[in-house]
Amino acid sequence: MDETSIQRFSKPDQILHVAAELSRAARWQNDQEIFSACLGRALELVGSIKQDPKWEDNPELLASLKEIIENVSVGKGSVEE
Repeated sequence: MDETSIQRFSKPDQILHVAAELSRAARWQNDQEIFSACLGRALELVGSIKQDPKWEDNPELLASLKEIIENVSVGKGSVEE
């Protein structure tokens, strides 16, 4: 899915796409390669969503979501927390 593809979805659906990647990451925590790929994809999606004009009124939510994903990816937490 490219940057413009995710922007075609509603805001709740966009967040669900990110949540799906985080769910995959939780499932694959014992396989570092897949785990990291899922977190990377979640970050890519957040970056693409951030470019969507629909989010101009609420950038804080995306910034918080990005920070959470980054913290998990560097070992400061668990996807399940």
